[in-house]
Amino acid sequence: MPADSALAAPRLATAHLVLVPLDAGTAEAVRVGDLSGLTPGDGWPHADTLDGLHGIAAGRAFGWLVTLDGVVVGDCGVHTAADERGDIEIGYGLAAPFRGRGYGTEVVAAITRHLLSRPGIRQIVAGTEQDNQPSRRVLERAGFTVTGQDGDEVRYAVVDPPVSILLVSGSTRQASTNTAALLAAAAVAPPGVATELYDGLADLPAFNPDLDQESVPLPTAVARLRERIDAADGMLLCTPEYAGTLPGSFKNVLDWTVGGGQLYGKPVAILNVAAPGRGDGAQATLRVVLGYVSAEISEVASVRLTVPRDAVGPDGLLVRDGIRDELRRLLTAFAAELRERVPVASFPG
Repeated sequence: MPADSALAAPRLATAHLVLVPLDAGTAEAVRVGDLSGLTPGDGWPHADTLDGLHGIAAGRAFGWLVTLDGVVVGDCGVHTAADERGDIEIGYGLAAPFRGRGYGTEVVAAITRHLLSRPGIRQIVAGTEQDNQPSRRVLERAGFTVTGQDGDEVRYAVVDPPVSILLVSGSTRQASTNTAALLAAAAVAPPGVATELYDGLADLPAFNPDLDQESVPLPTAVARLRERIDAADGMLLCTPEYAGTLPGSFKNVLDWTVGGGQLYGKPVAILNVAAPGRGDGAQATLRVVLGYVSAEISEVASVRLTVPRDAVGPDGLLVRDGIRDELRRLLTAFAAELRERVPVASFPG
């Protein structure tokens, strides 16, 4: 795959970020200190960025600017074109103020999934210093495993793209046990499982069929919702019950998928965190709606896991290890089911 291919670096979107293709001219401009036309975040570019841009400026590599709401907060890319075996090495980095928020995992998962979809790519490799635990966790959360060590550098590789699961809470309540459960699921996701928490529930306009036509541009929030569902291998839904059924805001999410068909054939798991005997009306309605839109409900990963309010800490996160362990088992089972469905490309040995 030539490094200068126009198809090498398409625009990529993650839960919170947009990866913008970085051309040779822009790479050289940034390398010499010209940031005109860009809105750099605090701490970007840094020394590692400038080193990595040299190959892109010279046409030997390709990459992306990592942007958050239009602000450049990092960069990523490949060091060279794939070798004769189909191995290609990635590099990535975020400015210091934007680390520790899960953005690194989003970046690595996105470029890994893209690269492994390309013809001739057998595996993605990467390296990081042995004592750089945050970088190592990023790679491991994206499905990479250790293949060896070169001095102080630990070498990683992955041959399968990470399974992507979109987490959707049906509650807009700040101290929601439903949202807390999904945040905990994201925190304990096993290696090779990339999770995204949908955070646009309150931003969606009320469903209006007149706005869901080819002749009318979709509202931005609706287009973003559909993009995120399309990009996910599966969805984990967790909703409370209001007045005996689904909350209106959550039903609104589902309504906006009908015209676009995003849930047709989409594997969906349902997590019920209500106390026994409660929430059954919402669960029954949810199954009816999912059946109507032809989603495929994962029974192995659809469970009731009671989360009492005192299990949620002041920061909105779960504090009980037993519940977190159950969530990890749920995600592991769901991911295994999704892997059986996701076509895995085969490459010559």
